[in-house]
Amino acid sequence: MKNVWYIILVGLSLFQSCTKKEINWKFDSEIKLDNIKPIGIAIVNDTLWVSDGEGNRIVQLNKEGKILKEEKGFDRPMHIANFKKGLAIPEYGKDVITILEHGISKALPSPKLDAPAGIDFNNGSYAIADFYHHKIHFYNGKEWRSFGEKGKGNSQFLYPTDLHIADEFLYVADAYNHRIQVFDKEGAFIKIMAEDLGINAATGVFYQEQQVFITDFENHRVLVLENSGELKQILTQSLANPTDMIVLKEKLYVLNFKSGTISIFRK
Repeated sequence: MKNVWYIILVGLSLFQSCTKKEINWKFDSEIKLDNIKPIGIAIVNDTLWVSDGEGNRIVQLNKEGKILKEEKGFDRPMHIANFKKGLAIPEYGKDVITILEHGISKALPSPKLDAPAGIDFNNGSYAIADFYHHKIHFYNGKEWRSFGEKGKGNSQFLYPTDLHIADEFLYVADAYNHRIQVFDKEGAFIKIMAEDLGINAATGVFYQEQQVFITDFENHRVLVLENSGELKQILTQSLANPTDMIVLKEKLYVLNFKSGTISIFRK
């Protein structure tokens, strides 16, 4: 009987190890951008858009990093996001979120903002990182809910810069508290991630397939965590002051502010 149970347990262990999806990222290539200081990245119809904070514009890029299209006249655009068939652009200098669709710009109705740094959308809901108010504003499809204040405790922020709505949770890059905070869609605090990993400035956050990606700006690296909080990888190759990242077709695109490049990692 003991032998039978041993065989069952070994078989179960092998099955679990075979079915667990392990994702690792390896440096693939680098794209040199043409006079762009990239801050935020988004995907619209499988094409990359990047915000050029110093150039006060957003640009559409081809696979070689050449500019296919540009939209000018923004005031320090930050962490952009796709919005329906267009883009949402936080204008840090104007204190507004601008929606750009089919070449037409309009302001997104929102609570009063002071230097919005990031925005994200998911199934009719959206959230804004309000940098100088140290707040997060979340719209659930019916009403706005705002939470947060300046501080170092749970549900407190020190200059939030980016966020990502995923599944039932909201991930916030709490930049100068050097961590990620996780909330439910009611604004209730869930947990803190990466606080013990020596982050200098958590400028960007992205979530996909149970992995949380964090740009550690001053340390020139991207941290890859499981949703449980376990550190899986530290990416450093070809990174120089990374600000944001996104996954498109099995590739991870990381923006480098200092070098004006995009580093590409492959699964």
